[in-house]
Amino acid sequence: MITFPRAKINIGLQILGKRHDGFHEIQTIMYPIGWHDGLEINPSTESTFSYYGLPVPTGGTNTCETIHQKIQARYGISNIDLHLTKGIPMGAGLGGGSSDAAYTAKTLNQLFDLNLQDDELEALCAEVGSDCPFFVKDIAQFCEGRGERLSAHPLDLSGLWLVAVNPGIHIATGSAYQNADHSGPFNHNSISRDNIESWSGLIKNDFERFAFSEHPEIAKIKDQMLNAGAVYSAMSGSGSTVFGLFREQQSLSWAFHYQVWNEQL
Repeated sequence: MITFPRAKINIGLQILGKRHDGFHEIQTIMYPIGWHDGLEINPSTESTFSYYGLPVPTGGTNTCETIHQKIQARYGISNIDLHLTKGIPMGAGLGGGSSDAAYTAKTLNQLFDLNLQDDELEALCAEVGSDCPFFVKDIAQFCEGRGERLSAHPLDLSGLWLVAVNPGIHIATGSAYQNADHSGPFNHNSISRDNIESWSGLIKNDFERFAFSEHPEIAKIKDQMLNAGAVYSAMSGSGSTVFGLFREQQSLSWAFHYQVWNEQL
């Protein structure tokens, strides 16, 4: 069975404070985009994992393997052959690893007729990563807690053009959180397509200040987005991908040496 795990962008990402469990309390709107990986899963007599495409971390267990092991231990499913083709850059603020795990869980649920409901899949995915539950439904959602408390959000960006640029800069999540701003909560109900030109005054990404100071190239990409006419631009997650939303399709000649995704939403 073949599926295509999608990436996400963050519309606002504000930190409320550090929790007793060591995680941070956040608020963000996550929105799915078309930048994707490829995932093929088939039952097998022994479990194998292979990957192609963009590099993934080595020396540990991939998120796809982790979620399979959890589901296998609880529901007694068979071993699998798992082939992952990476198109989403890792450590880019796009949720690629989390999406791979969530799509693995959804595929296993279908492949082995487990009949798990969305809330059960989300609970499983939350054990793998904070962003992971979002990809179970893969719709615009307001995310709270460490990112695992979800509620559907009416935001609809269809018809707008998205440009997402990844400069290949890795920002360690731990350092990002240690140095992030703490802007507190925001009114997610105030965020709609109708007031997109006002978003920069209503929400912020609390990771931007640190990322921009450490890596001015990321700030430059955001400036280029705005200079090209983006109605809104921000860094996604803890970086380093920057996205811009446009009303018209863009010429991307200025971004030719980066990893770029361009689509009409």
